[in-house]
Amino acid sequence: MLPENSGVSTAVAFENGRLAARLAFSGTYRSIFGCLPFTGWAPAALDLRFDPQTRSVLGQLNVQSVNLKGINPAFGALVTPFVQSTLNSRVNPITIIQGQQLAFDQPIAAADGSLRGNVADVRAEVRDKTLRLQITYDLVGAKQATPQPGSP
Repeated sequence: MLPENSGVSTAVAFENGRLAARLAFSGTYRSIFGCLPFTGWAPAALDLRFDPQTRSVLGQLNVQSVNLKGINPAFGALVTPFVQSTLNSRVNPITIIQGQQLAFDQPIAAADGSLRGNVADVRAEVRDKTLRLQITYDLVGAKQATPQPGSP
């Protein structure tokens, strides 16, 4: 991926209730005729999902089509799976928010303990050019350990 190529900048934007990306790139394609260099850009969707194992929000870039500079558009359809495969091996998944960033541990002095919130689920919604995360927590109360007589 490149910051810019073929007059297109790599960026993510809110479009029609979803996260849309434009990806500028260059690369080579190995064929029976040798390595063929190419440049271009690809519109993609950035889909968000919650990973329960890491309790993180992950992004997945899914290429919709490929536009190659100076190449017949019909050839782009042949290259789209190659670009998606490269993204999957080098970029996807993208960590958007780590679980530790969403978890909390709030001391409650009156109870001589704390309230811990661990992320159980996150659902993403794009509306009115705003990303909204609906976070569900598992809440656990914990008493502070009381010091034993004679301990520091």
